[in-house]
Amino acid sequence: MHFDPTTPCAICRRSIGTDEDNILAFESLEVSVADFEVFRNGVAHVHCLSAWPRRDEFIEVWNDALGEHFTGKELYLDDAGRVNYTDSNNWLMNDSPAAQRRREEAQRAFQAQREARRQKLERSLDAARQKAISFGLAGSADVDQMIYNMSAEEFRKHFGEFQVSRAFFRSDK
Repeated sequence: MHFDPTTPCAICRRSIGTDEDNILAFESLEVSVADFEVFRNGVAHVHCLSAWPRRDEFIEVWNDALGEHFTGKELYLDDAGRVNYTDSNNWLMNDSPAAQRRREEAQRAFQAQREARRQKLERSLDAARQKAISFGLAGSADVDQMIYNMSAEEFRKHFGEFQVSRAFFRSDK
């Protein structure tokens, strides 16, 4: 991993240096504890993180965030009490259940919004049709063709309140 050796350690704030065996780098992940945002896209000395009083809490929170994006990648305490990542040969980027759930929720929300817009459009079109029929401008059989054939100015005058386009009334669509 490449980073500027003058980048400050997220814990002690001293330059991280170049001893890669004593450096942990962190992804730009969203974490549930605001105090840990400093690690986002940051680095820390292994010895600083290993001795940090909030180490265990951080490992748990960070691993939860990693689990959203990776399988097999975790921080852990080795036998010497040093914080480290699991072997990178076992890391897989994934679509975690949480990421899949968020995507499905977003898709459902989008579909609900689209359906709500479609229903609103249908109500507006029906209201415009009823208005045209009630004004005697057209009969129920030819109302769409009559509205579509109106001039833009005439359409706005009679149906502007419905915020729809004449194109929706085209009968050959």
